[in-house]
Amino acid sequence: MLKVLLVEDNLSDRELIHKSLGNRAVIKEATSGEQAFEILSEEKFDCILLDSHLPDCDSGTFINTIRRQGICTSVVTISELGDELLAVRSIKLGSAGHMPKKKINGGFFDFLSTTIQEEAFQRKECELIADVNVKIRRKLQEYAI
Repeated sequence: MLKVLLVEDNLSDRELIHKSLGNRAVIKEATSGEQAFEILSEEKFDCILLDSHLPDCDSGTFINTIRRQGICTSVVTISELGDELLAVRSIKLGSAGHMPKKKINGGFFDFLSTTIQEEAFQRKECELIADVNVKIRRKLQEYAI
């Protein structure tokens, strides 16, 4: 069963995600980027479903922030806008995939599962890089005057 953090400010969109995933995922909700950052500091997830247009941050800022914190969880962006440019932009920013909300249906779980599996190798690489960065910071602190 997937453990998903749903970061979405719109109640009807959150209900749509719950309906499409059914009982195949455990979903924890955040309605803002700030709330999501707090949750991510305490829990790990298989996937983050991220609304591309939150009131307090955009998807690029969110993804950059969690990656700097060493959080390598797969991120799938979702948005009202279904254009290809937004999907490409999200993936360039580090998203594992993008899905227009109007295309979310019963097959969404399969899309998420496949996306997570395909990104597993990249996530492992990210975790290794984050580990190296932590070790470098520690060494720099040891030698700081």
